[in-house]
Amino acid sequence: MKILGSQEVDLSLNVNNVSYSLKLEPRVTLLDALRENLGLMGTKKACDRGECGACIILVNGRRINSYMTLGTDKK
Repeated sequence: MKILGSQEVDLSLNVNNVSYSLKLEPRVTLLDALRENLGLMGTKKACDRGECGACIILVNGRRINSYMTLGTDKK
C-alpha cells in the first residue's frame, strides 16, 4: 500500500463510458469525488457508514461502497 501525503493526486475516472480527469486530495472518498467534483448525484450518502447500500457503485464489475473507498484507491 502506498501512503500518500496531503497533496492532490491526478486521477482519471471512466464513469458511464465518459472519461474524467481530476485532482483529489488523498482523503476524498469516491462518493464525494463523484458528487462534489464531477456533479454526478446518482450515488447517495445516507447512513454515513456504508451499511444501507445507497452508496454502492460498480467498479470493474464489482459492487463497492463508494463512501468507504478513497478516490485514489486502485480497484
